[in-house]
Amino acid sequence: MRQCKFQLHTHHTTVTFTGNTATSGILTVTSDTVSVPVNLFATIVPIPDPILTVAPTTLDFTDLDSVRTFTVSGSYLTAPISISSNNSNFEVTPTTLPQTTGSAIVTVTFTGDSAATGIITVTSDTVSETVLLTATIAPEPGLDTIIYQTGFESSEGFASSTVYNNTTVAFTGPNEGKWGTYYGTPSTTSPIIGGQSMQMRWYTSAVNNLGYTYTDFDLRNVTKLYFQAKNTNNLKLTLSYSIDGGSTFMGDSIYVIDTTKATYLFNVSQTGQYDYVRIKFKVTLPSTNPTATSRMYLDS
Repeated sequence: MRQCKFQLHTHHTTVTFTGNTATSGILTVTSDTVSVPVNLFATIVPIPDPILTVAPTTLDFTDLDSVRTFTVSGSYLTAPISISSNNSNFEVTPTTLPQTTGSAIVTVTFTGDSAATGIITVTSDTVSETVLLTATIAPEPGLDTIIYQTGFESSEGFASSTVYNNTTVAFTGPNEGKWGTYYGTPSTTSPIIGGQSMQMRWYTSAVNNLGYTYTDFDLRNVTKLYFQAKNTNNLKLTLSYSIDGGSTFMGDSIYVIDTTKATYLFNVSQTGQYDYVRIKFKVTLPSTNPTATSRMYLDS
């Protein structure tokens, strides 16, 4: 008996489509005199554009250390999500999310102590969204609020001089906030801070001429005053306040001033009940008069 043997060989061929639009083709498999066609069809399913959304798109902060949240949602993203704030007073957590994020909560904490604005930017590859931030902080009861501050600088409208023995009051400062000074002037000589300080001088040749300077304008509901000062030859400083437009001054407080700069506190009113207040600084002599020209410096 004759025997016939058949051998079957199978091979796998990979076909890779490299186009970007729908098309068709024929792959022909040939061996000697036989060939087999393979019909090819490419149907392109469009890839959706990436979608990134945030809600809400504005956050308002009205308290210190207040916390707000917003939601980030993404679809068909091709890169991780980055989250950043352009103002360091608004801290964001987390700052990154995976691109597979469907929906996530982001926390924003306001760490500032005064009104502020900012923008949070949420980005994934080519798509970006923003959240607008606004902090409106009202002073808490009992906290000090600065209503006026000056360093007697030229940039604030105070022209310096080298005339310290003026026997008539000289007015310096901006139009809306002038100071009147006797035996003194804004000066660039040895300032406490910045480029200028208010300086009053005492001369042995005019022992009774005691320099002073005062606000020639009213401040509303003042409770206290902080100031920096230094002196030479143990001059003292007397502070007082007026509630009648400078006609009279009261509440005299005498300060022993150091020869190096230091900060001092003058209390005007615990409740701030005076609608209009003016402040006066006056040179006061020690128990024994200095033997040389002496200086008193004032600054913020």
